Amino acid sequence: MSYKDKADGIFNPDLLSSLCSNWMKLLKTKISDKNKEKNNLGSKPVFLTTIKSYRREYTVQGVLLSSYNGGQKSNSYIFIIQRLIPEDLNLLKISRMYQLSQREQQIIKLLLKGEGNKQIAFSLGLSSNTIKSYMKILMRKLGVQNRSGLIAAILGE
Repeated sequence: MSYKDKADGIFNPDLLSSLCSNWMKLLKTKISDKNKEKNNLGSKPVFLTTIKSYRREYTVQGVLLSSYNGGQKSNSYIFIIQRLIPEDLNLLKISRMYQLSQREQQIIKLLLKGEGNKQIAFSLGLSSNTIKSYMKILMRKLGVQNRSGLIAAILGE
């Protein structure tokens, strides 16, 4: 089941609302189970489930935020939906196919983790302009026009 309406690609609010209700129940159960084991759960995310939308897969984590207002406890929930990068992604195969250098492979790994140019530059000890140049080279090698096209080409979508 997809959380998007296939006709127009817009989030289906009814389906999303029912998913959130199910996640709240699941989160309450997981938190009560964890509290039996440990009493200091706090507001750490709890893994709930994975969902699929078309060919993409996402993890869902929940956080219970409790607050006290006038002696009354109220709960708020935050659900974190994060796209999964396929674990079977064979970077070596992609590297051979597109003849990527070691540095380009390092940049791709960081790119797939969702890091921006500045973060990649900091991680590799390079300047932002150098990373921009590498991005242009990678886009040319993979035959794409932008960053999202680069990621899609790497993931084989």
